[in-house]
Amino acid sequence: MGKLTLTEFDQLLRGALHNLNRKKDVVNKLNVFPVPDGDTGTNMYLTLKTAVEEVDKKMPQNLKDFGKALCEGALIGGRGNSGVILSQILKGFFESLDALETVDTIRFATALMAASKVAYQAVIKPVEGTILTVVKSVATKAVVISTYEKDFIKFFKDLLDESRISLAKTIDLLPVLKEAGVVDAGGQGFVFLIEGGLNVLKGEKIVEEVQKTFEEEIEQIDKTYSIGGKLEYRYDTVILLSGVDIDTGKVNEGLTEFGDSIVVAKAQELTKVHIHSNNPHKVLEYLVQIGNIKDAKIEDMQAEVDEFLKEKQ
Repeated sequence: MGKLTLTEFDQLLRGALHNLNRKKDVVNKLNVFPVPDGDTGTNMYLTLKTAVEEVDKKMPQNLKDFGKALCEGALIGGRGNSGVILSQILKGFFESLDALETVDTIRFATALMAASKVAYQAVIKPVEGTILTVVKSVATKAVVISTYEKDFIKFFKDLLDESRISLAKTIDLLPVLKEAGVVDAGGQGFVFLIEGGLNVLKGEKIVEEVQKTFEEEIEQIDKTYSIGGKLEYRYDTVILLSGVDIDTGKVNEGLTEFGDSIVVAKAQELTKVHIHSNNPHKVLEYLVQIGNIKDAKIEDMQAEVDEFLKEKQ
């Protein structure tokens, strides 16, 4: 297969979603950064699921409208740090394709580079050893491979290999991962997305043996790992704003005094804000001056962490 059309992209998306659904618990068990609350896999899955539902609702007839629907759904459904970052990966990728109706490996690689750039820009303090690193490594490799590999099955096989190599290195890039003896959860989720896409290209179903292999790897996690006390910031706060002229740079700058793990993502008239904070009410008070609040979710991460670590004992 030398080119992808709307039909193939739709199939790739659903294959990626299906694979992540099957393996989201594996990702959850790896979750120790930025907060060990065991929900990265679930957040990534639900984000992509909402994106697929938006595509199904709008039934786009061309690749540009497909990308718009997908990105809008992902932004609306973006959950947690990983989900909002995933929405920006999708945004960067599909905005790069613009009005193309067919995509070869070269344009696919270019879109991956754009996806990486947009994702990094959305995070106020990018950290290496996370999904950002894995996406960047895969995109960089894709650019090289695309110069000589035109078949998408072979192309995806090489990307999957690169994603696994990059994922394995995350444990040495982030001290908290090394302490826990795990690779990055978000990076693992991204690997599963590529794997799901490859399965579809090959016309295969998800192989059960692969799931068992990863489960065996999970058993090696240091179950004595803990965060060593209370979280610095207790509440996971995700807010959806509407407004045409929202300045994401201004939003980023204003949020720094309220917490960390800040991600600001935008798609058309919608802006999604993610932050870990001890004062979510102050975050809301600030953001209501920026745009119209369409939705807000506040979760007690300390309770989630306590439960997650209890289950690992």
